[in-house]
Amino acid sequence: MLATLLLAATVQCAVLHPPSLFKLGACMSASVAQTPQALSSQPLIASSARTSFGIGNWPPAGWKSFPGSLLYRPIPARPRIDPRGGAVIQHIFGTGEALGQFHVARDPDGLDYTIPVYFSTAADPLYSLSCFEFGGNCKLRGMQVHIPKGARPETGDDGHMAVIDQSQGLEFDFYESKVPSGNGGPLSVGWGSALDLRGNGFGSNGIHSGIAETLGIVRPAELLSGRIDHALQLAVDCAKDPSVFPLSEDGLYFVKTDQKCPAGTAGQPAYGQLIWLEMSDAEIDALPDPFYAKALFHALAHYGAYVADTGTGGGPVWQIEGGLTYTSFGHPNPWTEVAARAGIVADPKGHYRLMLGKNPAVIARLRVLDPCVARGTCAFK
Repeated sequence: MLATLLLAATVQCAVLHPPSLFKLGACMSASVAQTPQALSSQPLIASSARTSFGIGNWPPAGWKSFPGSLLYRPIPARPRIDPRGGAVIQHIFGTGEALGQFHVARDPDGLDYTIPVYFSTAADPLYSLSCFEFGGNCKLRGMQVHIPKGARPETGDDGHMAVIDQSQGLEFDFYESKVPSGNGGPLSVGWGSALDLRGNGFGSNGIHSGIAETLGIVRPAELLSGRIDHALQLAVDCAKDPSVFPLSEDGLYFVKTDQKCPAGTAGQPAYGQLIWLEMSDAEIDALPDPFYAKALFHALAHYGAYVADTGTGGGPVWQIEGGLTYTSFGHPNPWTEVAARAGIVADPKGHYRLMLGKNPAVIARLRVLDPCVARGTCAFK
């Protein structure tokens, strides 16, 4: 999501060259440690991902990209709280930006650092992939992917783009992607990987955390429905080492911070920390906050948010689906509908800024959970 992601391959297990430098088992989940040849010989899309999506037929709210992922598991009743988490909450949410915002461009050429998501079939143009960062030794080298004509990466220098190739049962996550020609052929990206949709959604090289680009992102369809049925990806300004489960060395994917907090910083967050809102549905519904904020609060209360990125330069940033998912093909931007329902107009630069506010009643009820909750090895306070 942020420019600092370029450091990912130098500090996490992306290159694996020479292999002895890293523990392969700690770097790749079972879902991604297979060869492309092994993946191509297996059944294609499983579970809820069988439905074929495409231009004009996008997934509804409640769609799950990786049905077996940890991010779809609800937080148990009375989860164990990290007693040191208060300082972390103050660090993340105690800034002037408080709970942050959904920041998205109104127009196709707007800059917003979101993630466009595309769905392809075997009828779409076929591209052969190569990488140009770090010597080109990425997991995508030599693989092929179908991409619908008109698809393009987000306009920022991160160049994110996620493609779910339904003919292969794979999600392709790109970083610094070039714009596809629309006719197939070679496609160069800075870095990236392909994940089996039957897996856990960890092991992507599209973003630093290794979480799939489609996992944990807020989609306009979800906000319009009032329900976000999954955990969220949360970016913060900086993080400390070591990371905690699921991004610990013995977790689903091993990550070291790419942006360390200055020495002496109080309440330094860590990759993998799970943030929870200790509020009931009734309490959230009674808040004066706008509908889109309440949708996020409900998600925080039921599923939480994982610290999954750094480099915000200030307050928290929530990973969201880009309007290019739709506008690349001449369709209306559904974020415009979200903004209109909230009575928000674009700023002079053509951006919608859906503020999540500074409600002290919400911030006071945010908690950091013990990593054992994500592991599933503990539950109660």
